[in-house]
Amino acid sequence: MVSMENIHRVSGGKPFRGLIYGPPGVGKSSLASEFPGCIFVQTEDGEGVGVEFDTFGLLTSWPEVMQSLSMLASNQHDYQNIVLDSIDYLEPLIWRHYCEKEGLEHIDDAGYGRGYKDVDSYWHKLFTALNYLRDYHGMGVILLGHSCVVNRPNPTGAEFPSWNIRLHSRAHAIVEDNVSAILMLDYDNATFDQKGKGGAKTTKSTGSTMRWIYCQGSPARNAKNRYGMPSKLLYNKGQGFSALQPFLSHGPIPESVAQPAEAAEQDENQPAE
Repeated sequence: MVSMENIHRVSGGKPFRGLIYGPPGVGKSSLASEFPGCIFVQTEDGEGVGVEFDTFGLLTSWPEVMQSLSMLASNQHDYQNIVLDSIDYLEPLIWRHYCEKEGLEHIDDAGYGRGYKDVDSYWHKLFTALNYLRDYHGMGVILLGHSCVVNRPNPTGAEFPSWNIRLHSRAHAIVEDNVSAILMLDYDNATFDQKGKGGAKTTKSTGSTMRWIYCQGSPARNAKNRYGMPSKLLYNKGQGFSALQPFLSHGPIPESVAQPAEAAEQDENQPAE
């Protein structure tokens, strides 16, 4: 029964719950390992050289992943953050488990996209478990993922390429709904036009060892945050958590007052090349 007596005040301050994605080898695991008291749930064996963290080892099935979360929920420990590395390597484990249960060779064999709809329940179970660890054990939740280029629908004109998370669209929507931040870690790359012989224009790219944590969305990439983070933060190895921590101490800001994506810097308002 809902009544006026049910009204109560809540505030931010819950541990971080977000996704960090980017190209292979950019340093996602290194950044996540900087969060204090990390335990890694690994679905891929791709940690960087010199990165140290506690882990259950490489998990190769959906039941093993869920068992690791159950172990953290039912046992006393001092871990402060759980890192799922990575979310897009977990997806085929979910598909395989679903196919084994349904007697299918491939998820597409379910027909008419039904398999992709059916596995929604697996993703919801995952976040029920992760949210339990966050709400009742005070653990932060860090999901890692890889990037890919997709064509973003544009209601006012032609589609354009953009960086996004390498997941099926249905899984992507569930993940995006269940995190308070999507951060992209990437190198500081730029492009420029160059005229060749005969005046033909070609586009060249320049590379850099400088890395940024992109915190707000733009036409070029999918990103968001409800922590009041700026457009981007410089990432130096070993100092990534220090750069993020001032924004995480107060917890997520209500969406109505969170910093809008339009505040992104001007050079971020361009589609990805």
